[in-house]
Amino acid sequence: MSPVHQIYRRAFGLILTGAWSVTTAGAQAPDTVYYNAKIITVSSNRPEAQALAIYGDRFTAVGGNDEVLKTAGPGTRKIDLAGHRIARASHRCGVE
Repeated sequence: MSPVHQIYRRAFGLILTGAWSVTTAGAQAPDTVYYNAKIITVSSNRPEAQALAIYGDRFTAVGGNDEVLKTAGPGTRKIDLAGHRIARASHRCGVE
């Protein structure tokens, strides 16, 4: 399964709204950081982001490449989405 489809699968049913503070869950670094993307959100404060971090089944950070990549630890998997667009739909997350 390609990295783009992996994020599609992991993000199914999750909403990006409200995830703008770049923090990690406790002291844990995220499992995976997806970066270099065009992430369309449903937030009027920040309609587009470049990167997101996931720990378990939760988004822990959404924002710019640099700020989200800083949350990664030595065991964090980093996946370059090469400019692919990610957009939330009403019942699923779509990837172009």
